[in-house]
Amino acid sequence: MEGGVGRECANCGSTYAPLWRWNGTGHLLCNACGVHVMSGFAKPVMKTSGGRRSVSRRVGLSCANCHTSTTTLWRRNNEGEPVCNACGLYFKLHGVNRPMSMKKEGIQTRKRKPKGSGKQKSSPSHSKGTL
Repeated sequence: MEGGVGRECANCGSTYAPLWRWNGTGHLLCNACGVHVMSGFAKPVMKTSGGRRSVSRRVGLSCANCHTSTTTLWRRNNEGEPVCNACGLYFKLHGVNRPMSMKKEGIQTRKRKPKGSGKQKSSPSHSKGTL
């Protein structure tokens, strides 16, 4: 299976890959996602040209619990239905579906400082006394 004619990665939505793989549930994955799934690590989130993290807006996909169509990460519930990151994490922590009253309008993301900014750690100084 080469190219991307009529194929779409179930994880990232990519339609082109030099190599396609199948995950454990029979879904098609691009090579990059397949490698990450096999290694047990999540695929890194790509940054958009503006430096902001992209938000997954897969066409026609909505959360089975809160019905949102925008999330930073799509997960699957125990029935295999797609759920947004918030609902998936809430269920994982509490064992029950996330209440609709907790649904927010926007997505809250971390505001991390760039790696180069901030104070540099100084090495521990030795006492200035004589030995």
